[in-house]
Amino acid sequence: MDGEDHFDSGVPRPQRLEPNGTINPDDLNAESLPKNCSLRLDDIDIYMRIVNYEAACNKLVEKYINRAKWVPLTHRFDVYV
Repeated sequence: MDGEDHFDSGVPRPQRLEPNGTINPDDLNAESLPKNCSLRLDDIDIYMRIVNYEAACNKLVEKYINRAKWVPLTHRFDVYV
């Protein structure tokens, strides 16, 4: 969520489309709402898509790291047997 948000730049925000091609009803009257926050519903939607995509991409790597961190401890008592 870092960076320039261009909230008051006058450029119209992108609008989500429904599967039938109409504009999402939440975005139709978004310009009439008071501008007290620079976050909108589509920003949260985009953020959640990015987080879910990164989690899916890194799932195998995180699984490997979680297994690999215990490798030095798996046979630690074999020396004393």
